[in-house]
Amino acid sequence: NQAKKIDFSNVNGLWTPCNGSTTEWGTHLGSEEYEPDARAFEDPTSSVNKSVTNFANYYFGDKSKANPYFYGWTPEISIDNKGETSVVKHYSTGRFSHEVMKFLPDNKTAIFGDDGGNTMMFMYVADKAENLTSGTLYAAKFNQTSSEDGGAGDLKWIKLGHAHDNEIQKIIDNGTKFSDIFETASSPTEGFKAIKTQANKNIEYLKVKPGMEKAAAFLESR
Repeated sequence: NQAKKIDFSNVNGLWTPCNGSTTEWGTHLGSEEYEPDARAFEDPTSSVNKSVTNFANYYFGDKSKANPYFYGWTPEISIDNKGETSVVKHYSTGRFSHEVMKFLPDNKTAIFGDDGGNTMMFMYVADKAENLTSGTLYAAKFNQTSSEDGGAGDLKWIKLGHAHDNEIQKIIDNGTKFSDIFETASSPTEGFKAIKTQANKNIEYLKVKPGMEKAAAFLESR
């Protein structure tokens, strides 16, 4: 048997790889966990800025390539009949702390976890079977109705949006920052939502800027 390293340079490297799965069509779906907090990254003195910048410097030898939105995606690795690998990141599946993407028998609908505290459950429905380049992303909303026998409730899916990988990659490659997507407030403010996520850990008061709904849905899915 032979083992070879996989080149991730065409997708800006691999961030905190975690559990993966093998698809029915013979590819490997990985997970990038604990995505860097893009809000904190904008502070040059933050530990997040330091870690992402150090990664870029180590991987590319170029600190200017540091971008938190490069990481937190679903990488798919294909192997050809000569044993050569190729890698893509599926930006249309949303950005969060990915954990084990599992497909339903239709090979279009996938459920995946979001590892850590203050995280969510997501569903992705691809436009075409066995093809993750475009699809619709949903977030789960669970309303508990009972605490007996382990609990019960109503599960609903909130449609976050539809996108193609190339569409989201363009938003990232254009240098979009957290502050381009959201207005922020330091305390409860009318029109702002209180949010607490794995990436930040503090309660944030956020409002999506006009025209940035798609960027918010796919770059900051929680």
